[in-house]
Amino acid sequence: MKRLCLLALALPLWAQTPVPTINPDGVVRGDTTRAGILSPGIVISIWGHGYGPHAGCKGPATEVCGVQVLLDGTPIEVQYTNDVLVNARMPDGAAPKQVSQLVVVSGGQRSAPMDVHRLPETAVIALDGVARVEGPVWIHVELPRSLGVSYPSMSRIWDFACDGFEVRKDGKLLVPIAHPLLGMVYSGPMCPGSAFVGDANAHSRLPLHLQYSFEVPGTYEVRLSHYGDFGRRPEDIRVQSAWTPITVLPAVARTIGAHPQEPTAVMRDFLPDLLGRRNDEAFQVLTEYLYHASPRVRAYAADALYFWPDSVAVPRLLETLRANGPAPTVMQRLSSHASEIGLASLDYFYSDDPVLFQGAIAAARVVVAADDTIDPKVRSQMEDRLTGVAAAHLWRGDAQAAIDVISLLGQIHTQRAHNVLWELADQRQTGMEQALIAIAWHKDPKDLPRMAAYLIAEPAVGQSESALTGVPYSMRNSLGDAALPWLRNVLEKGQVASVRVHCAQELMRANDPAGFAFSADAFEHDRAWKSQIRSMVNDQFPETRNISEDELTKFLSERAR
Repeated sequence: MKRLCLLALALPLWAQTPVPTINPDGVVRGDTTRAGILSPGIVISIWGHGYGPHAGCKGPATEVCGVQVLLDGTPIEVQYTNDVLVNARMPDGAAPKQVSQLVVVSGGQRSAPMDVHRLPETAVIALDGVARVEGPVWIHVELPRSLGVSYPSMSRIWDFACDGFEVRKDGKLLVPIAHPLLGMVYSGPMCPGSAFVGDANAHSRLPLHLQYSFEVPGTYEVRLSHYGDFGRRPEDIRVQSAWTPITVLPAVARTIGAHPQEPTAVMRDFLPDLLGRRNDEAFQVLTEYLYHASPRVRAYAADALYFWPDSVAVPRLLETLRANGPAPTVMQRLSSHASEIGLASLDYFYSDDPVLFQGAIAAARVVVAADDTIDPKVRSQMEDRLTGVAAAHLWRGDAQAAIDVISLLGQIHTQRAHNVLWELADQRQTGMEQALIAIAWHKDPKDLPRMAAYLIAEPAVGQSESALTGVPYSMRNSLGDAALPWLRNVLEKGQVASVRVHCAQELMRANDPAGFAFSADAFEHDRAWKSQIRSMVNDQFPETRNISEDELTKFLSERAR
């Protein structure tokens, strides 16, 4: 009898419906599949567990298979549900408040409420200081929840990361300044908003004059939108200010003060202020910063020069080049004058100034890549200078400069360049891997035995085990099937596991059984590089991504036969 009672007590527990749970960050917009503002009428996906049946149920209805979604206690339309997902539709009409609570109900059990945003949070902006025509226009920004803005936050000086402005005058939107599409290279704090108020690195104002021109005095209106990421899609606005009036006063004469050298002061204040008036004097000051010791300052100055059209900037930059030597950050802009910049840069390969040395390398990159319009004599002189510098003076610069020179030698298909690359490889210093890669670019099969010998040997003193892992790819990519026997040789005799793994990867890409046999062995004998092998195989064969380890071993073994 006691046993029957215990069973009777246990049955309700077995039959009890699990409590539905909404995953952290589990509420996303259906149109972006990311978190964001839940606008009226959009479909939302609510990820979690303990919802409807595993097989799924379709709506639409306010209750589907016992599942409801409550928005501030009111049921909304459910379109679909299974055990881990509910798709629901936000009600039409204006959102009555900024934040609502979302609850999933399943089988009478309620999830913990989840706060969701139905309107953007509020930012406060204001004019910082005095704004004038032909002067800087700075906007002070206060974001909620202790978020902050940071400038410069991107490598492009006119880009404000996750923040964007709109400006209007007399009710009409202004067209932003058209900037060149130079690509976005992230160089600041993560967004949205990992620069916090009170952080020494935070900067609470943004230079609006780098995005809009203020050509006449008067009253303008400005609105800031803070987005979920760099894409700045309208549906992803997380925080927004009201349209805020600012007054722009007439221009007045102004002078440029002392030129600071501390990078933060240069980039956050001095150069943005300088760009308020884009005249000849400002251009001349910017050219001075092209030679600054800080690469970020040099990049900032180079970007700033795009406020002048090529018809103005290029002739003046060529004058600067002839007078002061090559500045590394502007060589690409002068690429249509490859012969001229090549001649003007030759002597700077022997400069003790690291910036000028890097500038000479940047000029060489333009010359080597130039088409048939370049003077053949200049190209020959540049190639001779590069091989001479690489043979005797390569290490006068930093490691990156050395690698840049070695990469250029790989594009010069002369016997002298070939010999110098082998000399650099034999030195077993920084750049040895790049030298072997550059040798492969010369596509001479006679180099393969010697390259394989490097890969088989034990690492040089101070050389990491990953130092030569890029070489197997270059061997196969440049020399094709001729490289395969030598990659198999390294696979058999190599002293460095990471190099052997990369040889196996290239052999598998060529469908060579030896690569698959090596990979299968990693699983059969639980080798240390097993996880790396799995990642490589998953990338090459997507059908293996969700199979078990035993199934993967079988997959590899079959291809090893």
